[in-house]
Amino acid sequence: MNPIIINTVKDRISMAGAGQSIQTIILQMAAAKEFGEANYNKFSTLYRNLSHPDGLAAFLSGTEITAYFSSPPFQYQALEKPNVRRILNSYDITGGPATFLVASADEIHQCYLPNRTGTFTDVLLDCAGAATLLLILHLTVKPRSPRQAANTPQAIQSAQA
Repeated sequence: MNPIIINTVKDRISMAGAGQSIQTIILQMAAAKEFGEANYNKFSTLYRNLSHPDGLAAFLSGTEITAYFSSPPFQYQALEKPNVRRILNSYDITGGPATFLVASADEIHQCYLPNRTGTFTDVLLDCAGAATLLLILHLTVKPRSPRQAANTPQAIQSAQA
């Protein structure tokens, strides 16, 4: 993991579902790992809740957004730009695929929705579906380049930041 250098009041981090998304959880885990557990929410005042397409556009415009935490295919579009670099991906924090984490988070979220319940069986079904998709992708899709090979949510930052 590269050092997280998002540390000025001018920095802004775009992510879809800021404050409640898997990207938020991964960034909080990274902050806790780098700055101590008490500082897990260190970057919360910098979040900007933008959809993936809007966040990418704002990030690439070079105006307010200085970091972008996204997922495929949007991260690939950003990484094609020469002044953009990866500073963190979910594998850095979780030590590998986080399919079960995402499936569990989805079921927890459903517990708070009217007329919905989250169950362990649903988590297993979500994981089985995700594993099947990953297997199909592994067997049929070749990465475009080594730089783009990691199919994980990634935090990226402009090289000028």
